[in-house]
Amino acid sequence: MTTFKERTKQFWDWFTANEEKLSALVQRDRSVEGDGEADVSFVSEGVSLLSEDLHFNIGGDCEFTFAVNGKYEMFFLLPYVTANLPAKFLGKWSFFPYMQGTGGRQFGLRMFDVAVGNDKVMVSAVPDGDGRTAGLRFYAKEWAGLEDNKCYSAFYTLMELSIGEALANVCVSEVNRADSIEKGMFPLTELEQWMIERLCEDGKVPDPAERYFTYKIQPEDDGMPREDIFLGFTSCIPLLNGYDSGERSSYSVFEEFGAKPVFLYYQYDDSGAERGVLLDERNAIMDRLEAEVLGERGSGKEIGLILGGSVGERCFYIDLLLYDEPAFMNQARPLLSKTPHRIFCKAFEKDAREVLLTGR
Repeated sequence: MTTFKERTKQFWDWFTANEEKLSALVQRDRSVEGDGEADVSFVSEGVSLLSEDLHFNIGGDCEFTFAVNGKYEMFFLLPYVTANLPAKFLGKWSFFPYMQGTGGRQFGLRMFDVAVGNDKVMVSAVPDGDGRTAGLRFYAKEWAGLEDNKCYSAFYTLMELSIGEALANVCVSEVNRADSIEKGMFPLTELEQWMIERLCEDGKVPDPAERYFTYKIQPEDDGMPREDIFLGFTSCIPLLNGYDSGERSSYSVFEEFGAKPVFLYYQYDDSGAERGVLLDERNAIMDRLEAEVLGERGSGKEIGLILGGSVGERCFYIDLLLYDEPAFMNQARPLLSKTPHRIFCKAFEKDAREVLLTGR
């Protein structure tokens, strides 16, 4: 399988070879008739080197924006792609890993044969107890005749285009439709700034891939990996849920890009040490993997990410997303061999083959 690191290189090699054509394409006088369909087809050929199902927008002042398009897993992938923009194009091209907010700019959208401007959609927002998310209510008279499923679809689309995919994913806890304009509502064009000022630490839009959630579950230990887990943390809940249920949609998104979700695990014996001391040891292994093997997150040079970790009644677990699986295996083995444990690596699929990394 072609790794995500290799796919990313192939995309940038294609971009470099075709940069002059791409530059001319985005700077073309739009008043002059051209073959837009051929342009989209040409760019799609390059983007397909990453994935056949990846949305994008190219235009403006040499701006290239990928779109998550509802696939949460892409928040863990696309920043790596954009971080690898060749240095010689810095200052000319701007690449964004997902749709950005518009800063309050007004624009319209037509869906289900109904046109509405984002300045005509009214919203209210109430912060949740955590102070980092908010529930929304919305109303637009233009949508009054739409059935709920179409109305919600139109709002979510217009909202993501207005505030950006990161804010929409991280800061919106729930959305409800109102029957009329309600007290406290304001135009959708003001929602992005409202969220940044009230929900975002230091006014910085959060990275969805760096949100970690803790979880507690009742172990059903039948001797299989992960069945003994009772406490953990993760930044990718869909991946865990898919493993438990046998549903592959989350795993398949990563696989399509050539990335490999895996977990490391090893048995521990707490008869001679407190579990807290053993947990500190597990955390130290995670820290060393990140510092000495995986590489600096967001640098474009990393070969993977730590997604989380968990504690079981028999084993400790470290969850990873690998951009370059062969490189990780080669570099992790020497480091892990210095521990006193037999450490296994297994893909996030119950029937996947296990690999012993420590050689004992």
